[in-house]
Amino acid sequence: MVALVEIREELAGTEGFTVEAPDGRLGTVEATRHGALVVRMADGARALLPRDQVVTVDGEYRWVVVPPGVELVELEPPPPAPPHRRDRPHLRLVPHVHIEVAERPLWQQIAILYGSIAFAIVLLITVAFATAWLVTGAAY
Repeated sequence: MVALVEIREELAGTEGFTVEAPDGRLGTVEATRHGALVVRMADGARALLPRDQVVTVDGEYRWVVVPPGVELVELEPPPPAPPHRRDRPHLRLVPHVHIEVAERPLWQQIAILYGSIAFAIVLLITVAFATAWLVTGAAY
């Protein structure tokens, strides 16, 4: 019973640790289950790493070290690879641009509003008189 408690305490809190073997990184610890680690592999698959395959847990570097040639029990196959962007030319990435706009004082906003309305009215009257002049030869 003491050995089981020690194993659980050693593996507890290893979520997010990198699983390292002498030949390279295997994946990242997702969870601890019944004295074993659930590892998300580099290819996206999930696998179970038994406690007896763990050499050491290094809390300083956040590593779980395993021996070379470690055998993992695959829990689920890796997800299918997404299609490349070249396969979907209609999709393109657009960078997000944030533009800071200084807010004008209220009196300037009102002056611009009334000025725009006055300009629209003058333009409409001018177009009406110009159309009448072109059609009939007299503006009124």
